[in-house]
Amino acid sequence: MQRSGVVGVGLGLKKVNGLLTDIPAVKVFVTHKRPRAELSDSETVPPTLSGSQGEAPTDVEEMDPMTAPVHSSLAQLGKDVTDLRGRHRPVFGGLSASHFQFDIERLPSP
Repeated sequence: MQRSGVVGVGLGLKKVNGLLTDIPAVKVFVTHKRPRAELSDSETVPPTLSGSQGEAPTDVEEMDPMTAPVHSSLAQLGKDVTDLRGRHRPVFGGLSASHFQFDIERLPSP
């Protein structure tokens, strides 16, 4: 997401007033959460995002930027530091994994 302060995007359950709900949402992680009145239109995360399966609510959550030393960990294992798509055993912090046939567009709607 090309917005100032956004450090990550994921899927999870929406929080309302600090309490976890059972509502699936697109989680948008920012370095510092600010009141909407202080944000320009280009900085504001919309309340919903549209996709091929319909609309999904968003949930903005504050998160420290990730500091996992991915490149140095790869170098310590003797791996090519640019090879982030290869097989890494054991898996270490900073890598993401999913099944090679996973397709979020084919998930059933809630």
